[in-house]
Amino acid sequence: LNLTFAGCTNLEEIEWLSRGLVKLVTLSTLEMSFMGCSSLRSVDDLGRSLALMQSLDEVRLQLSGCSSIESVEELQHGLQTLRDSKPLRGCELAVAGCFSLQR
Repeated sequence: LNLTFAGCTNLEEIEWLSRGLVKLVTLSTLEMSFMGCSSLRSVDDLGRSLALMQSLDEVRLQLSGCSSIESVEELQHGLQTLRDSKPLRGCELAVAGCFSLQR
């Protein structure tokens, strides 16, 4: 599944998207781009959802330019939970230009 929200400068939250993703129980590949979504404040919900998506074996997330995100801690935890459950074929997380990022 490839979802692109690149350039959606008014996108502030993705809780609704995260809740929908966990319903895709057989999803094996997920690519998401939020590149340049400068108002996006948090990806915590996405991290919690990824931890539940045990059928995933390839994840690529593009957060470059999401200058309002302060933490990717929950996202990292979700990815680690996936990696602990089984080997992933691929896992990429790009955060260049996330100037508010502290953790």
